Amino acid sequence: MTREELFEYTEEGHEIEFKFNGIWHSITYWEYDTNVFGFSFCEFDQEPINVKTFDELINLNYKGVTVMKMLETVSEDDFSSTLRIF
Repeated sequence: MTREELFEYTEEGHEIEFKFNGIWHSITYWEYDTNVFGFSFCEFDQEPINVKTFDELINLNYKGVTVMKMLETVSEDDFSSTLRIF
């Protein structure tokens, strides 16, 4: 997944789920204040990490790997997206 695809999907309200190193992760775009949105990243069944900007999200270092690097290495078979209604 490219940076542009991630930005487009999240801004449209898609929840991104992907498997990296055999573990599912998710990214959501969420409203943390009235009309103020941010991003939430988490490994399945773990506490989410919330950030306020797209740049913070893609540069987030999780277990030694940035979120963007994770997404760049995910195959199509290990990726899913669902549309969330805000």
